[in-house]
Amino acid sequence: MSGRPVRTAVATGRCRESGAELSSRIGLFGGHGRGQTVGMRKTRIVPRRSGVAMYYLLASMVGIAGFCTLGVDWGRARLAKSELQAAADAASRAAVSGIGMGVSAAQDRAIGVAAANRVDGVPVALDRDLDIEFGRWSSKDRTFSVLSGWQRAGANAVRVTARRTASRGNPLPLAFGGLVGKSSVNVEASAIATIVGGETVVSVDAKTNPYLAGMPAGTVGIAPPGEDADVATSNSYVLVSGISMIPGSSVHFTVTGACSNDPKVRRVGPDGNVNAKRMFTKWKGMPEHGIAPLTAPPNCLVAVFLSDERPDLSPAPSGLDFSTAKSRDFSTLRPKLKQVFFVGDGRRADGSIQEFIVPEGATRLFMGTMDEFEWNNNHGAFHTTVKAASRIATVK
Repeated sequence: MSGRPVRTAVATGRCRESGAELSSRIGLFGGHGRGQTVGMRKTRIVPRRSGVAMYYLLASMVGIAGFCTLGVDWGRARLAKSELQAAADAASRAAVSGIGMGVSAAQDRAIGVAAANRVDGVPVALDRDLDIEFGRWSSKDRTFSVLSGWQRAGANAVRVTARRTASRGNPLPLAFGGLVGKSSVNVEASAIATIVGGETVVSVDAKTNPYLAGMPAGTVGIAPPGEDADVATSNSYVLVSGISMIPGSSVHFTVTGACSNDPKVRRVGPDGNVNAKRMFTKWKGMPEHGIAPLTAPPNCLVAVFLSDERPDLSPAPSGLDFSTAKSRDFSTLRPKLKQVFFVGDGRRADGSIQEFIVPEGATRLFMGTMDEFEWNNNHGAFHTTVKAASRIATVK
């Protein structure tokens, strides 16, 4: 061959192959399927993603900022709620302390005390007619019944509601609430205060069976065969009303009258027949309807503290024994729930007043007389003044 250059058909363009034909030939020679190449590196172009990541970052930052701002406003609202509650508590206690001086004086006290408290830096303002309510508080049902007009003079409790609301024109402003279309929020708190304790007078009939205390009408008492059993409410317990039972507080009794468990036996005073040949014990020393048995002088005045539930729904505690003069000459007595105890005339041998401590969980006080069974044929009555320690308390 000479040194002259050789011109190929491809170079001269005289034999052109299409891209499809070339690819087909490569596939045939290489024995590879579709989409495969021989001796060639397949290159894929990866799109740039830095812009998308930036969008994600910005969205996350906005979300975090939103949560932070909402957290600030939530904390501010919680603080305002606590401040309103403190103001309502103080104002209700101030109002109930002034009930004895009249409705207007009680309202003035509440308004003055509320104004001394600040919420979000602003003094608390009360509406005399809308925010200060007078009513009756029931410690048994834990309910507040609103009184109006002249009836308010007979109130034993006051409910005060402190408000920061849009309807009053003073809602709590939000620092960042505008971001979610809410520039303020309504916050309010209320409190009920009452005078607990006090004094009441009850008449305890000799036929009053303390072991029917807290039981529904028709409940039958235990009696020996052949004896007439007591039935609620014919031989009903006496529920002391008009005073509040505050656990840990003290109750005092002043008693007059006389009773007898037998028409043939003379009536004796509230200490009972302390000279009897034997002391009385609840029949066979048995508890009844979940209430503990008692040993004490015949015909003495007794009592028992109960909670709101029926006493027969739980076991009775152990019984108490007041068979000796020493056991009855206590200065302070701490009976348990459902534990019948000796009251007598409410005084020690030296004439000093005895103190009875209200047990935890007690909401009711019942009174009766001491017998072994069959209270229904007893005679006489005790006239009892029950006095509980008075104090102002926030009850709800």
